Parts: sequence; structure tokens; C-alpha cells
Amino acid sequence: MDLARDIEAGRLDRRVEVRGTDEVAHLGRGLNAMADSLEESHAALEEAERLYRGIFENAVEGIFIMDPDGLLLNVNPAFARLAGCEGPGEVLGTNIADHCGTDAGTLLLGELRRSGSVRGLEVDLVRRDGTTRTGIIYARADHDREGALVRIQGLLNDITEKKEIEEERHRAQEAQRRFVEAQLETLRYQINPHFLFNVLNSLDALSKTDPGRITELVRQLSRYLRATLSSRESGLTPLEREMSMIESYLSLEKVRFEGDLSVSVSMPEEIGDTMVPELLVQPIVENAVKHGMKTSPLPLRVDVSCRVAGEYVRIEIRNTGKWIARDAPADAGKGGGIGLENIRKRLQLTYGDRHVLEMGESGGRVVVTVEIPRRGDKNEKGL
Repeated sequence: MDLARDIEAGRLDRRVEVRGTDEVAHLGRGLNAMADSLEESHAALEEAERLYRGIFENAVEGIFIMDPDGLLLNVNPAFARLAGCEGPGEVLGTNIADHCGTDAGTLLLGELRRSGSVRGLEVDLVRRDGTTRTGIIYARADHDREGALVRIQGLLNDITEKKEIEEERHRAQEAQRRFVEAQLETLRYQINPHFLFNVLNSLDALSKTDPGRITELVRQLSRYLRATLSSRESGLTPLEREMSMIESYLSLEKVRFEGDLSVSVSMPEEIGDTMVPELLVQPIVENAVKHGMKTSPLPLRVDVSCRVAGEYVRIEIRNTGKWIARDAPADAGKGGGIGLENIRKRLQLTYGDRHVLEMGESGGRVVVTVEIPRRGDKNEKGL
């Protein structure tokens, strides 16, 4: 009985002296074993409490416990610092709404009563000196056996700097998007004057040698100019429309170069509705003709092909000749000088990392490869 009273009083190091092998001795050994188990459990509990207290006191996140009405019952030093207070004592007894505003406090408590948890609630954290920071709250509700809300535990993180960085990144992306759009408009209206001059010369020549072809040539020029100069708010166009423009462009160039230029354009019908950035292929094909005529044996061969590659659409532009890595300075401002770089930027803005743009030589030909998602993978911050 003395041992039972000692255990009840918390003196878990006491034991019964056991002698003999009778039932009384057996009972004494059982009591000692129970005392050993209680002492071990108590030591483990103390260690757990010590670890919890260390985490609670030293955590960089604000930790709080509040009642169902939002009254703060316990907070750690980090929460007090976030609130602009000297210590937890200045915060205890205040309401969570005092620190994050009435609307946010009401929203927090309402969601906890409705669903039992809140994840990522962004709040304006009002500090004691009146300054504000941006915070984010994660919390869960504890209920008793009858389901009544008895306590709320949560974390409060300061995300002010993180949000400022994200906003600055967003501003930079928006500025980049606007710059690329401006470049696209420049590219759209900056049709190479030599190209138009050559088309007009071809019209003049045909008027004397083959007038019957003039109507088709004018139709191709009209279709090309319409596709080049028109734009959509989304910045995207169906692949079949882009390929139609390429066919018109190459038809016009074919009249100019006649037997010195051989072309082909192919695209399966089932991928014609794939949305692609406007003027995605045209600057590449224009470069293929321009540089190919300088570096390729005649006739210059230009092949444009589209096909399905898993979840992607692959567009390849191949031409005989040599790859010219960068336009000459004299070409700057004629469309091609900004065309390829504009394509690279627009693909990044539209698809993020889910695209391919490769340029080089393979099998004795210049090859430019573009891969884009077949459907539905437009970057949320894209054009």
C-alpha cells in the first residue's frame, strides 16, 4: 500500500522489497514491474515535452493555440515577434482578428468550423506599431468526442519578402511579355521590302510572259499578307493557318526563283487545329530561303513538315546549304534579325519548359526543329 501511495504521489523511483516465492512476493514483483513501466513512460513523456517545448520556443514559424472564438491561449516567441510584440505575454488574451483583421479572422474561424482545417490563408498581418506584413496561416480544429470544437492549433508564416520577390518576378515577366509582343508587331509589319519588290517584279514579268498566272500569284500574295498582318488577342493561331501562310510565301518565292527553288509543305489533318504562336514558322522559313540561296547548291530545297511526336507536335524546317548561326548586322531590322530570338522568347513565355527549339546541321542539311504540346499545356503566364 505504501508503494501505491508513493506512485500516486509521483514518486516513481520507489520499489517494494521482495523476498521469497510465495504469492505475496509474486505480487510485489508485479508492483515493481508496474512501477518500472510507469517510470519509463514518465521519462519518455518528459523527454517528448522537452522536445516539443524546444520546437515550440525555437521555431521560426509563429505557432498559436486559440479557443473556438479566436482568443489566443498560447503562442510561441516567433508569433510574438511577427505581431511586433516583446514576448508571448503581450499577445495572450488577444483575438486572432486583432492581428489579421476582422474579415480574415471571420473567414478563418468560419472555414475551420465548416471543414476543420485551413491551408494557405493569406492575411495582412497588422503589427503592434501599425505596420503590416503579409502572412499565411495553416490551422486545424480539434473536437471533443461529441464533435464540438474545443481548440484550434495553427502556424503563421511571414511571406512578405517571398511575395515581393514573386510580384517582382511577375512584373519582369509582364515586361518581357510586352516587349516580345512589341517585337512581334514589329516583325508583323516589317515585311522585308525586298520581298515585296521581288513579288512586284514577278508580277510585271508574268504580265508579259504568262498573264494567266497573275491571278493565282495575287491570290497567294493577298493570303500571305492577310495572315501576316492580322493578329489574335491570344497570340495563338491554328497550325493549319500557319502552314497555309507558309505555302503562300513559298509559292511567291517559287515564282521568283523558278527552278532554283524546290519546296514541300506537309501536315497531317488531325493536328491542323493545334494552336501555335503566331508567326512561329514563317521567320524560320524566310531564313531558310534567304541563307539557303547564299550557301546551297541550286536548286535550293526547303521542306516544311509537321507530325505527331507523342504528346507533342514536331515541326521541322529543312533546307540544303549551311547553317548561319547569327544574322549579319546588315540584316538587323529586316525581320529575320529579330525573328528567331522572338520565337525563342515567345515559346518560353507560352509553354515554359515544355517546348523544344533546336537549330543546326544534320545529314548535310540545315534543320530547325520546334516541338510544342499537342493540346492544353499553355503556360498560365504565357501570351
